[in-house]
Amino acid sequence: MPWVLDIHKGGKLQESLVVMNNIMTLGREGCDINLDDVKLSRHHCTLYIHEDVLTVVDNASTNGTFINGRKVQRRELNNSDEIILGVMSIIIRKV
Repeated sequence: MPWVLDIHKGGKLQESLVVMNNIMTLGREGCDINLDDVKLSRHHCTLYIHEDVLTVVDNASTNGTFINGRKVQRRELNNSDEIILGVMSIIIRKV
């Protein structure tokens, strides 16, 4: 079952992306998923899939990676978790 990222900015859904690779970087530029937000580091965080478990790892970003309102360095994600990166909100769905 694939993981889907619902990317929101300003409370509005910008796009929905299926996690296609086992490793995907998110950030401001030069990433698998580039997000338009000056508060993000260039390579802000990385998503890893191993045995159908999705994990987020902060890449020593300046402003941090938050899951459900808590700052994390590394965390396994569950269906409906919310990743906050700068002003971006990413809702995790397993479909």
